Amino acid sequence: RQTSARAAIEELMAAYGLVGASLPGGLTVKPRGIGATGGMDAAALGAAADRVSDAQPWRMARAPISDVPAEIAMTFLDAGRDYQPSTVTSRRGEAIVGQATDSYSLSVVLSADEAQARVEQIHADLIAGQNALEALTLPPSFAQVTAAESVYVELDGVLRRLALTKATGGA
Repeated sequence: RQTSARAAIEELMAAYGLVGASLPGGLTVKPRGIGATGGMDAAALGAAADRVSDAQPWRMARAPISDVPAEIAMTFLDAGRDYQPSTVTSRRGEAIVGQATDSYSLSVVLSADEAQARVEQIHADLIAGQNALEALTLPPSFAQVTAAESVYVELDGVLRRLALTKATGGA
């Protein structure tokens, strides 16, 4: 179907679990989790003057879980049904998330299993995305890390993979 280049890229990103970022010199798109930079000590975080405190060098922001839709539907071209449109859904319990629904309509050929896995991953990502570290400052040893990459950090005794959505350099 006719669409803009941006809409086509966003559709492929949703279908195949890709992340992207605008970087100097162009756009980068790659699979989630690829290019993860090794682990780092949480004590190295927040070295800048705007750190919360010496005891808490990072700040977790939590958006309301009710912002996550209770159901997500994904329509795709089903390879197993002679490329006819099919729809798969992901549902979460009402006590956990909001009441809204969301949908994706993709002009991408997938198997039903692939589509189900993607819609479940999209839902899990939305839930995980409710937590964000604000104004995270990485040490100079991580200067090569750019947006759309991941770093592993132990926070409160749990090793977490942090997906960077924005990166700026400087003092």
